Amino acid sequence: MTTKTTKKQLTTKEQNLIIQTAQNYADRFFSFKKQSAEGLLNMGKAVADAKSKHKDVFKKFCDLTNLDASGSTFRKYNAIGQNFDRLMEHVEKLPNNWTTLYKVASLSPSEFQKLVDSKMLNPAIKAATIREVLGAPAPKEQSGNIRVSVSIPKGLNKIDLQSISNALNQLKLKHLVTVNLEKIESEIQSNNVEENSIERLAA
Repeated sequence: MTTKTTKKQLTTKEQNLIIQTAQNYADRFFSFKKQSAEGLLNMGKAVADAKSKHKDVFKKFCDLTNLDASGSTFRKYNAIGQNFDRLMEHVEKLPNNWTTLYKVASLSPSEFQKLVDSKMLNPAIKAATIREVLGAPAPKEQSGNIRVSVSIPKGLNKIDLQSISNALNQLKLKHLVTVNLEKIESEIQSNNVEENSIERLAA
């Protein structure tokens, strides 16, 4: 005889608690939206903290912030948040570009210390400089590659931008193209935050 298990239904009180908790993390995320290293660190911390909570809180948080839990934007903010403590110790020297800050956050402890000791860490540091300090080779093009240029018009909505990014990323994952998606991801993130700010003001 098989016993059918049913999923426990949440009470109204539990549902309200989930919504309120997720909203608190979303409020934290948006309150720090400014192009500064400290603001980006706190946005990442809000993402990492929300992810560590109950799955329903996390799902609601993603809905409120328009973050795709499987997307690269979420992955980068989460990595920044997970390394909040060690990064905060050097906040005045950190890059104020979120994709570059992600590269710094992704360094191993020894690599990060090497970058700090080099005295090259500063708010305007570029990814190429980080590679040079660490002695990492720059990405090389294979001989025989065909170079193409893709121009994306400004003013596209986030749905169109995300569709373009997803299509290019799928080709990248299949090793059919080599593409840097940093600019379009930054545009998507900017678009997301602007739309959410408007929605929150209108609510």
